[in-house]
Amino acid sequence: MKDNQMKFKMTISKINVIKVGSVLSGKVEKGEITVGDKIEFEGVDGKQELEIKGIADNDTRKRIERAGKDKNVGLLVVEKNCEQMGLQEGIMIYIAEEEAHEDYFSDLFGDLEEEKVEEGESNNKEVLANQAAIRIVVVYSDKLESISVDGIQMKDISVIKNMPIPNWFSETEDRNGWEGLIAEIRKMLDDDSVDLSFEFHGPQESQYIFEECISKRGFGNNKISKETVAKENLEEAKRKEHRGLYNEAFKDYLQAADFGELEEAQFKVGEYYYAYCEGESKADFSLSEEEAIAQAIKYYELAANKGNADAQYSLYTIFYEGIYVEENYEEAFKWGMKAANQGHADAEYGVAEAYQYGNGVKIDYKEAVKWYERAADQGLTEALTELGYDYKFGDMNLSVNYGKSFAYYIQAAQKGDMAGQANVAEFYMEGKGIEKNEEEALKWYRKAAEQGDSDSEYAIGQYYEYDGNDIKLAIEWYRKAAEQGYVDAQMKMKNCYENGEGLEKDLTQAFEWAEKAAIQGNIKAQCYLGKCYKEGVGVKADKDKAIEWYEKAAEQGDAEAQCEVGKSYDIWASDDRVLFRKYENTKEENDEKALPWYKKAAEQGYAEAQYRYGIIYCRSAFYNTEDMGLSEKIKIGDEWNKKAADNEHPYIDACLKIADYHYDYIDEHPVGRSAAMLAAAAAIPVANVITLPAAIAGTIGTRFAKKWLFVDTDDGKEMIKYYRRAAELGSEKAKERLKELEKYL
Repeated sequence: MKDNQMKFKMTISKINVIKVGSVLSGKVEKGEITVGDKIEFEGVDGKQELEIKGIADNDTRKRIERAGKDKNVGLLVVEKNCEQMGLQEGIMIYIAEEEAHEDYFSDLFGDLEEEKVEEGESNNKEVLANQAAIRIVVVYSDKLESISVDGIQMKDISVIKNMPIPNWFSETEDRNGWEGLIAEIRKMLDDDSVDLSFEFHGPQESQYIFEECISKRGFGNNKISKETVAKENLEEAKRKEHRGLYNEAFKDYLQAADFGELEEAQFKVGEYYYAYCEGESKADFSLSEEEAIAQAIKYYELAANKGNADAQYSLYTIFYEGIYVEENYEEAFKWGMKAANQGHADAEYGVAEAYQYGNGVKIDYKEAVKWYERAADQGLTEALTELGYDYKFGDMNLSVNYGKSFAYYIQAAQKGDMAGQANVAEFYMEGKGIEKNEEEALKWYRKAAEQGDSDSEYAIGQYYEYDGNDIKLAIEWYRKAAEQGYVDAQMKMKNCYENGEGLEKDLTQAFEWAEKAAIQGNIKAQCYLGKCYKEGVGVKADKDKAIEWYEKAAEQGDAEAQCEVGKSYDIWASDDRVLFRKYENTKEENDEKALPWYKKAAEQGYAEAQYRYGIIYCRSAFYNTEDMGLSEKIKIGDEWNKKAADNEHPYIDACLKIADYHYDYIDEHPVGRSAAMLAAAAAIPVANVITLPAAIAGTIGTRFAKKWLFVDTDDGKEMIKYYRRAAELGSEKAKERLKELEKYL
């Protein structure tokens, strides 16, 4: 080593037999120690040197930059491969805050070797011969790294370096001349009688194999069992998992599962593979989803067959959900029942569901309730809320019992279950199974709302709107629910903006809230958007978008929307020229498209659709009589018109159509014709008396007589009835006709 490489000199006062974990103590005599520098000391084989790989403070154990002159330091050997009585690269230097004596470093790093070798001693064989038992240290990773005999490295181990451990103890058949590990050690010692003490540093499962081998040859008083090795692997896996070393943890779990066949480890290996399928793996795998689920099932089954309830329930889940394998309710039920019989609460719930819905077993409500109750007894919130629901609505052949329902819901609510809290609130608000208490109801609604339950937010809004008479506070809660996508709350916001209730009227805001609800499929909102686009309310008019939204609502069965879709084809029958389709169809073709939509709405009792269906039906009689005659079609059309006029919500045009029909045909009515003849006959004798010409007098008399006689007939009474109905609906024409006919009544 060149002088310019030596920035300092350190003398070692004492030295131990060097192995992994050995401690050397000494003092820096000059210069400073820096990472990357060389250090020189006297070892049993003379001068030694090494490169500094790291420096750390003893007390804080934090890395520092350098160690200065006169600092007492300790050298801890951390590399696996240590040369005889010296050090290879990779030591740590620890700075002592007190005199660097042997006990100080012993406290830091563990007991030092009992046998010490003073500086300058170089006869290794003499040192070894003076010891009672020769210490053999084997260092192993996934292959043999080194073997030392009381600190002396064995040479020529390359022949067995990659061999399985049991093969180390056998002679090789090649020209290398390996006679077996024990024989090679004794040959190195030149002593066949000295005792040997073995230490193995490596994976526990490999240590177990090594211990088995030396035990067969009369060594290894500290033999460990296969189960002990597996348990140590399991505990090591847990420690690594806790530290976030998931790849290393998985390897240890796998060793404990395969080597020690521990059910807990087998379950954990299954969990790792299943998490990979779920996209939640914290360990790295290079597997397809099919390969991963196969491995998960394999290890779950190994653990499940040993009685592991968690593994049994995991198998239930895999076969029940049918996400990664074909759905198999029978197999799921088998594993679920095994876990349930061990008191696994989730499995008890799963078995109850199976009996309730007949999944893998015949429906049996009595059994379902029994297993739900077992899970509920363990406090499983899903079971508590299920039984609360069953007694609330009388499900599974249970009698409605609000008291029992409340008892289950309150247990779930007290555990923080959102559904339980919302139901408890409802029961208090309505006095179901418990005395009505609005204060308690609001308390529980708020607890559920704090967890984001939009139903509860909406319920609080309802309370303040209808019972608390505070529409502004109600709107605050409606808005919370609406912003979470609660459709009824969104429609409440739409109504408030549309009508200016608690908010300044804003049709644009009304449209936007309705649009949110419409996108979620709310029929009334979709129909409202159709109207907005049709009439340009809160948004620019757009016929195509109007039809689009009306069709969405119509397809869901909304009668108003169905009628509007019919009108979009029926440009000939409709008075509404704002909304129409620009098709190059004949009116007959458009009638055919409009007719089924009108019929759907008409059959739901929608008055306008009944009226328009009747009109098209009558009109179709003039260009299509193949299915039935003209008079028959007109008769059916008139019947639908009358339904519209007699509807609970009568359609004004239908009322006018009936009334006008009678009015226009007074002259054709039998009573009208008789009146005309009587009036004409009566006019002749008085012709010389009156000043008006006889023809004029006859005409006036005829009209008066016709109307006077007609209003008292059944047809006349029907005319008056429908004019009155139309007038009540706001028809000015009907009001004028009634005024005209009043003198004849």
